Amino acid sequence: MFLQKGGIPKELYPGNGGEQIGTIDPGRRVDNLYVVMNGFDIQYEDGDNHIKCMQMDLGVRQTNGSSTAELHCNFKLNNENASGDSFWAACDDVLIGYEHSLATQPG
Repeated sequence: MFLQKGGIPKELYPGNGGEQIGTIDPGRRVDNLYVVMNGFDIQYEDGDNHIKCMQMDLGVRQTNGSSTAELHCNFKLNNENASGDSFWAACDDVLIGYEHSLATQPG
């Protein structure tokens, strides 16, 4: 089994939301990689806002046996301002997978 903690650093998102894509280097070849959210931090840039809806989507794209993967994190906030206000957001994650192994054929 493979476990690795990581995170999406705090970044400013203009308007209602945005996506951040980062390359992950597990340090070894892995199979069946999954990501779990471990925490998040969201702050409006200009003070008080009334949040109607907050959405976060976290996913990983990886090819079995590869030593790198892409982490995709989408943040979306809807508030009383229809045009959307800029906000800061960060996310902590845990990667879960299996160390890569070559399948062996029975002899």
